[in-house]
Amino acid sequence: MNAGKIVFYKISIKDMRDAHVTGHFLALGRSGNDIAVFLAEEKEFGKWQDGQPSTMYYQSGNVTAGDIDVKLPLLNATYYLCFNNKFSAFSSKTIDADVSLFYSTIALK
Repeated sequence: MNAGKIVFYKISIKDMRDAHVTGHFLALGRSGNDIAVFLAEEKEFGKWQDGQPSTMYYQSGNVTAGDIDVKLPLLNATYYLCFNNKFSAFSSKTIDADVSLFYSTIALK
Protein backbone atom coordinates (compact mmCIF):
# COMPACT_ATOMS: atom_id res chain seq x y z
CA MET A 1 0.00 0.00 0.00
CA ASN A 2 1.49 3.32 -1.05
CA ALA A 3 2.23 6.12 1.38
CA GLY A 4 -0.71 8.46 1.90
CA LYS A 5 -3.28 5.95 0.60
CA ILE A 6 -6.13 3.80 1.90
CA VAL A 7 -7.45 0.41 0.84
CA PHE A 8 -10.97 -0.57 1.83
CA TYR A 9 -13.26 -3.55 1.46
CA LYS A 10 -17.03 -3.29 1.24
CA ILE A 11 -18.99 -5.74 3.40
CA SER A 12 -22.68 -5.97 2.45
CA ILE A 13 -24.96 -7.54 5.04
CA LYS A 14 -28.24 -8.68 3.51
CA ASP A 15 -30.47 -11.53 4.67
CA MET A 16 -27.91 -12.38 7.37
CA ARG A 17 -28.01 -12.36 11.13
CA ASP A 18 -25.35 -12.66 13.79
CA ALA A 19 -22.78 -11.14 11.40
CA HIS A 20 -19.31 -11.16 12.91
CA VAL A 21 -15.98 -9.97 11.46
CA THR A 22 -12.88 -11.57 12.93
CA GLY A 23 -9.24 -11.80 11.96
CA HIS A 24 -5.68 -10.55 12.25
CA PHE A 25 -3.54 -8.04 10.35
CA LEU A 26 0.17 -7.19 10.19
CA ALA A 27 1.88 -4.17 8.60
CA LEU A 28 5.39 -4.41 7.18
CA GLY A 29 7.38 -1.54 5.73
CA ARG A 30 10.51 0.47 6.09
CA SER A 31 10.40 2.93 8.97
CA GLY A 32 7.32 2.86 11.15
CA ASN A 33 5.75 -0.53 10.47
CA ASP A 34 2.31 0.76 11.40
CA ILE A 35 -1.12 1.03 9.87
CA ALA A 36 -4.52 2.25 11.08
CA VAL A 37 -7.40 -0.15 10.58
CA PHE A 38 -11.06 0.59 11.15
CA LEU A 39 -14.50 -0.86 10.50
CA ALA A 40 -17.45 1.48 10.01
CA GLU A 41 -20.99 1.50 8.69
CA GLU A 42 -21.33 3.13 5.25
CA LYS A 43 -22.64 6.51 6.45
CA GLU A 44 -19.88 6.81 9.05
CA PHE A 45 -17.23 5.80 6.49
CA GLY A 46 -18.46 8.65 4.27
CA LYS A 47 -18.17 11.08 7.17
CA TRP A 48 -14.61 9.88 7.83
CA GLN A 49 -13.69 10.38 4.16
CA ASP A 50 -15.02 13.95 4.39
CA GLY A 51 -12.93 14.63 7.51
CA GLN A 52 -15.97 14.77 9.80
CA PRO A 53 -16.23 13.12 13.22
CA SER A 54 -17.42 9.54 12.76
CA THR A 55 -18.29 6.49 14.82
CA MET A 56 -16.35 3.27 14.22
CA TYR A 57 -17.18 -0.29 15.26
CA TYR A 58 -13.45 -1.05 15.33
CA GLN A 59 -10.49 1.32 15.40
CA SER A 60 -6.93 0.10 15.89
CA GLY A 61 -5.01 3.36 16.07
CA ASN A 62 -1.56 3.29 14.46
CA VAL A 63 -0.25 -0.22 15.15
CA THR A 64 1.99 -2.84 13.59
CA ALA A 65 -0.42 -5.72 14.19
CA GLY A 66 -3.87 -6.29 15.59
CA ASP A 67 -6.85 -8.55 16.00
CA ILE A 68 -10.34 -7.71 14.81
CA ASP A 69 -13.34 -9.23 16.60
CA VAL A 70 -16.54 -7.27 15.93
CA LYS A 71 -20.21 -8.18 15.89
CA LEU A 72 -22.03 -6.15 13.25
CA PRO A 73 -25.31 -4.97 14.79
CA LEU A 74 -27.20 -3.67 11.76
CA LEU A 75 -29.07 -6.00 9.44
CA ASN A 76 -29.28 -5.07 5.75
CA ALA A 77 -26.40 -2.60 6.03
CA THR A 78 -23.10 -1.95 4.32
CA TYR A 79 -19.84 -1.71 6.24
CA TYR A 80 -16.30 -0.81 5.21
CA LEU A 81 -13.10 -2.39 6.50
CA CYS A 82 -10.37 0.18 5.87
CA PHE A 83 -6.58 -0.11 5.96
CA ASN A 84 -5.36 3.48 6.31
CA ASN A 85 -1.84 4.65 5.48
CA LYS A 86 -2.82 8.31 4.89
CA PHE A 87 -0.76 9.48 7.85
CA SER A 88 2.48 8.20 6.28
CA ALA A 89 3.98 10.72 3.87
CA PHE A 90 6.86 8.52 2.64
CA SER A 91 6.60 4.96 3.93
CA SER A 92 4.78 2.34 1.84
CA LYS A 93 3.47 -0.70 3.70
CA THR A 94 2.76 -4.31 2.91
CA ILE A 95 -0.34 -5.54 4.72
CA ASP A 96 -0.84 -9.19 5.57
CA ALA A 97 -4.44 -9.69 6.69
CA ASP A 98 -6.60 -12.73 7.30
CA VAL A 99 -10.11 -11.43 8.01
CA SER A 100 -13.35 -13.40 7.75
CA LEU A 101 -17.07 -12.69 7.92
CA PHE A 102 -19.20 -15.24 9.76
CA TYR A 103 -23.01 -15.15 9.81
CA SER A 104 -26.23 -17.10 9.98
CA THR A 105 -28.78 -16.93 7.20
CA ILE A 106 -32.29 -15.68 7.73
CA ALA A 107 -34.86 -18.33 6.89
CA LEU A 108 -37.24 -17.08 4.22
CA LYS A 109 -40.86 -18.13 4.49
